[in-house]
Amino acid sequence: MNKNRSVSYEVVSITLHAFFIGMLIAASYWILLPFLISTVWAAMIVVATWPILLGVQSRLRDKRGPAAAVMTVLLLLVIVVPFSLVIAHIAGRMDDIGSQIKSLMAFTVPPPGWLKNIPMVSFTERWQQFSSLRPEEVSARLFPYAMQIVGRFVSQAGGVGTIILNSC
Repeated sequence: MNKNRSVSYEVVSITLHAFFIGMLIAASYWILLPFLISTVWAAMIVVATWPILLGVQSRLRDKRGPAAAVMTVLLLLVIVVPFSLVIAHIAGRMDDIGSQIKSLMAFTVPPPGWLKNIPMVSFTERWQQFSSLRPEEVSARLFPYAMQIVGRFVSQAGGVGTIILNSC
């Protein structure tokens, strides 16, 4: 009887230990998840620039600290500055991008011949309805979507910029 009690106690103990270890692993993953992409980027940059660091270090009389500082400044100049300038330029030209998209609305494309061969859906009618709209109406319909696309591009580019800044 005492032996059964100790065996069940061990099973419960092992199960609880495994559960808590699993919870610790899951919590660690959840905590580290925002940093994983930055860590991968940092590892790629370190591996790619390691020979350059060794060359700079040998020129600085094998001093790792000043070589790391030189490499940090070089990476900022080569990666972060041009990338941030491009994002700032795109963000500053959002209105121009929108107006150029509006100017493209004067361009019309006739419906392709294969469109009427699609069964059960009349795309040709919708195409003709859409193509019969005035450019201003087409622009008014498509402008919000175009601005969403440009906005998402800028936000994704900003996210990549944040990852690059975090990894440097």
